Amino acid sequence: MPSIPSPTQSRIVNQIYWTTGDPTKPRGFDHGIEATIGGGRQGDMLMITGPTGFSYEGRLMPRLEAGEYARSAKPTQYRVKRWLDLAPRIGEDIFLKLYGHTAREDNAATMLGTDTKAPMFTPMFEWIHEAAQQQNFELRWVSAFDMFKAVDNLIQPTTPGAPL
Repeated sequence: MPSIPSPTQSRIVNQIYWTTGDPTKPRGFDHGIEATIGGGRQGDMLMITGPTGFSYEGRLMPRLEAGEYARSAKPTQYRVKRWLDLAPRIGEDIFLKLYGHTAREDNAATMLGTDTKAPMFTPMFEWIHEAAQQQNFELRWVSAFDMFKAVDNLIQPTTPGAPL
């Protein structure tokens, strides 16, 4: 997630949650319990959604924002700000999950940095780094598994008197 505007898109957006739907029925991910600090594990499958919302940059009509970076959806400083505004949170921690389809021929040159007309990665990473500095938060680049571990550490119930 996100997969908007596809019918596979969950009803839950911009949230980290445990699915509670019936796994034997379609769309079991449409219902869930939000992950919270100290809330513990509340289900079998954790969903970490990417930013989902509207983008108004340079447009009369908004366009869907889903955290994709591609030749047709190039990162901008405005989009980086939107991503951070929309990204799910647990307490003070922001979890920004983006995606791109680098295997597609129309995206490859732009995303891999060989498109001299539209280089993409360097400014995007710089803008995210600058936004982190401006908002005074620590920035970490992680794999999906490391993101899961970070969420899992936040949601573990604390035992009174246990060291933090």
